[in-house]
Amino acid sequence: MPLRFNKVLAKTGLLTLDLDLSFEDGVIVGLTGLNGAGKSALLRLAAGYLPSNSGTIDGFTGVSLANASLDSADPAAIRKSVNEVLDSGSQTLLIGPCFALADPDYQSQVLRRLHQLRRQGSIVMLASYDLVLLGSCCDEVVVLDHGRVADRGDPRLVIEAYRRRLIEKQRAAAPGSEVRPVSRHGDERARVVAVDIIGAGGTPTSLVRSGEAIEVRIRLVFEQPVDEPVVGVLIRSRVGINVYGTNTELEKASIGPCAAGDEVGLRFRFQCDLCAEQYTLTVASHDPEGTAHDWLEEAIVFTVADSRYTAGVANLHAEVEVIR
Repeated sequence: MPLRFNKVLAKTGLLTLDLDLSFEDGVIVGLTGLNGAGKSALLRLAAGYLPSNSGTIDGFTGVSLANASLDSADPAAIRKSVNEVLDSGSQTLLIGPCFALADPDYQSQVLRRLHQLRRQGSIVMLASYDLVLLGSCCDEVVVLDHGRVADRGDPRLVIEAYRRRLIEKQRAAAPGSEVRPVSRHGDERARVVAVDIIGAGGTPTSLVRSGEAIEVRIRLVFEQPVDEPVVGVLIRSRVGINVYGTNTELEKASIGPCAAGDEVGLRFRFQCDLCAEQYTLTVASHDPEGTAHDWLEEAIVFTVADSRYTAGVANLHAEVEVIR
């Protein structure tokens, strides 16, 4: 029996659900949205645990809700709650956000079972922040925003559009790059006095889009004469893998002899062709043989975001051709 929300208003705390949508039999629906968007509230409403203030809900007889998966991170509690839903014989199965915390093997077992139940005509509603999970298993995805449906439809298109909106929202709120090195050493003949990551908009940022043209801007002050200063940058992944590094010597961009009191600015420009992840930027000034003047280990933490999922570290922007 289809599940329908007919112009439903339901209030819970500071959130008001405002819904007019329906789901047909034999479908897996993904629910996503930021914290407080209404995912868990919608599941409780569908299960009859949250009363509506107006409108009607049709088809919520035989509904089973995975309660523990809404508010528990305990693996045993999640398994118990989800298993009860799977074994309930209900027509509509509701699974909350913490299912994404279950181990991958258990997730695979559950998803196989959910697809079997879908083929038998069940309606499955799966709420999650895990967009990869939703994109891989759902027939449609619904994005909620402050209790309203912001978007719904094909998982690939909806998730890609949602990621783009998230990136823009995060960029608007992202502060400039904060220089907080894990460690700092050198003989202090030169000091790094400023480091910034500059996005395509021309302002300092700590969040960039994959493939975006960015600059690393560095400003040095020389406390003593240095004949051949070399300045370099190194990007590492969050697990410490060296992703990319270069310096003025390798790039044949000579700074030249510097006297005490000289101030030098540098700009390293490149396409940030990295996969979505968190990275660190190390900056150093040193002699050609490696003696450090000022070495800022992991001086900046920055995030790369993308509107679609890619695995690994390097985003190679593959083009795929299908030949049949």
